[in-house]
Parts: sequence; C-alpha cells; structure tokens
Amino acid sequence: MKFGISFLIIFVQFWLSSATAQDLVSNVSKRGTSAASFLEIGQGARATGMGSAFVAISDDESAFYWNPAGLTRIEGVGILFDHTNWLAGLSYNYLAASYNIGTFGTVGFSLTASNYGDMPVTTVDNPNGTGQIF
Repeated sequence: MKFGISFLIIFVQFWLSSATAQDLVSNVSKRGTSAASFLEIGQGARATGMGSAFVAISDDESAFYWNPAGLTRIEGVGILFDHTNWLAGLSYNYLAASYNIGTFGTVGFSLTASNYGDMPVTTVDNPNGTGQIF
C-alpha cells in the first residue's frame, strides 16, 4: 500500500513539473524553424553510400565530419569537395583537405557552407507569407 501511494505521489509530481515546464506564452518569434539542420547531411559519396555507417572506418578526408581520429589513416595529400542540392532549393558545400606529415601526424582543414536562400516570413494569420523575407 505504501509503495502504491509513493508511486502515485512521484508520478503526480513528475506530471505537474512537466506540465508547468511547457510555456504556452513565449517571446519566440520564429517557431517551427530549426537551427543548423545542415549538420545532419553526411559527407562523401562512400560514407553516404554505406548508409552513413562510416564512423568506425573513416579513412579519408570525410573523417573531419565522421570521426577526426580517422585522419591518422590518411596517406599523402587528399582533397574532398562535396556539393549537395538539398530540399527546397537549399544548397550545401563541404571542402576538406589533409596532408600526412609522417611521424608528426596529419594536418588539414574542413569548411562547411550552406545557402538557404531567401525564405518568406509566415505567421499564423498569414500562412502564405507576409511579404517579408529572412
């Protein structure tokens, strides 16, 4: 009996704390948008062709994205450029270069750029757009 009452009290406390954590009135002006969604796009044809199961065997310049420890397996000089036309006219570019300097390890860099273009501002009252862009 004590266990049932204790469980009920704990359950009600969790329920109340989660219900009060939901702020229905917020000052957020751009609901429904996401930040940095381009980070979910995999790099390299080989890695993407493997269904993004590349973390354990990354041994090319895409290792900057998948697993930087894989850079130790690179031999010589390597360059990777990846351009992706993504959903709704979004474009995504990735550039990586590496150089193995022998016993000192591997040096390199990677650059990621995405272009979302102009997006219309929509509101609940104007779902087709307000005429403004961001």
